[in-house]
Amino acid sequence: MPRSWIYRAALICGFCAPLIAANAANAADGRRWIADKDSQTAQLIYGTPESDDMLLSLTCEKKTKTLWVFFAPSPAPDKAAAKMPITLSSEAGKAELTATGTRSEMDDSYSLEARTTMTPDIAKVLTGAKTVSVRVDKRKTDVPLDDVALGVIGDLVQGCQK
Repeated sequence: MPRSWIYRAALICGFCAPLIAANAANAADGRRWIADKDSQTAQLIYGTPESDDMLLSLTCEKKTKTLWVFFAPSPAPDKAAAKMPITLSSEAGKAELTATGTRSEMDDSYSLEARTTMTPDIAKVLTGAKTVSVRVDKRKTDVPLDDVALGVIGDLVQGCQK
């Protein structure tokens, strides 16, 4: 996640710990699922509306049956490699992917992106879930699904199945 002006000010002022913790908590509290679907794509984004904070994105390109999985681990993994394994899991199962890692020179953030198809394992993870977990570098992030996400998951899965 890009550093906000509050984050930089906290570093300068020497009040790092309390302000950083408050800023991180506010970002997490403001996150929610945002859905978009039409005849060509179905997309679910978990992030903060009207900001550049995006933790997880699932995008189906229906014509090519391509599923894009984007994840921005925070903090960045110890070994922020060009290729990393990423595991999606839920109460219904798990799916292993290989993602391409990118570090932003502008804000030193790190993100992972995997291009895949809608495998039966991924479909099972998404359709049988109340919470989707993403594991990268031995760290697990749980993302609860709400009515917005649950309303689009069916279209996302169906649109990307071959």
